Amino acid sequence: MSTILLALVGVFFAYDIYVDLSANGPDSHLWLEFVFFILILMRLIYEIRTFSKLTEELSEEKTRTANLSGQLNEYISSHFEQWDLSKSEKEIA
Repeated sequence: MSTILLALVGVFFAYDIYVDLSANGPDSHLWLEFVFFILILMRLIYEIRTFSKLTEELSEEKTRTANLSGQLNEYISSHFEQWDLSKSEKEIA
């Protein structure tokens, strides 16, 4: 949500800078808006990179969890085989 808000504020500042340049030319007010626009743009890039990194880490963790779950299932199944459980005992266990 904050990323979307940053993008909207960035678009507003870019539009306002364009309008101010068209109407008045550069002045101190415009430079202040330009500085804020650059800061917002830098933060937006940081947010997008962080989101991308977290998405990648989440994907890796999902894969890791699936692998560990499969290994645990194999481990439990091998112990059931060693214990020589009957079919009904395996279903209950």
